[in-house]
Amino acid sequence: MLGVALSALAAASPPAMAVERGEPEQKEAPKKDDPNAPPGIKPAPGAPAYLTVPLFVIPVIEGGNVTRTVSVGIGLELVKGKTLEDVKAKEAVLMDAFFQELYGLFAQRASAERIAQPPIIKARLMRVADRILGPGVVSQILILQLFERPKMA
Repeated sequence: MLGVALSALAAASPPAMAVERGEPEQKEAPKKDDPNAPPGIKPAPGAPAYLTVPLFVIPVIEGGNVTRTVSVGIGLELVKGKTLEDVKAKEAVLMDAFFQELYGLFAQRASAERIAQPPIIKARLMRVADRILGPGVVSQILILQLFERPKMA
């Protein structure tokens, strides 16, 4: 009986034993031959780099009340030769500037039937990207998602 218990204990994996002792479970990094690991997708040689920013959810305030919200998903296509490392240092400043620009834009257009107009959003965010990252870093702004909750009556 003791032999069965010892063999079961020896077969238990170290993470399982750590959980039994009340220690936090530590996950191992996926191995290269792990079939459940995400595939290593590499861009084609010479392809531009893309930066996808978190989804912006912008409230539109009229008369002290939120009358609608606009959700905007944005991607930036960098010019050839620029990498994500080139913009990493200014990413937080860029996200803040994008949020401020969208908030101001939608506040200006609050009386319009539809306030989220892709060409206007792209042009305004391109000016912001040029101001923060420098001209010639971003080749285009991509609208990945755009949703406007209708105006509340």
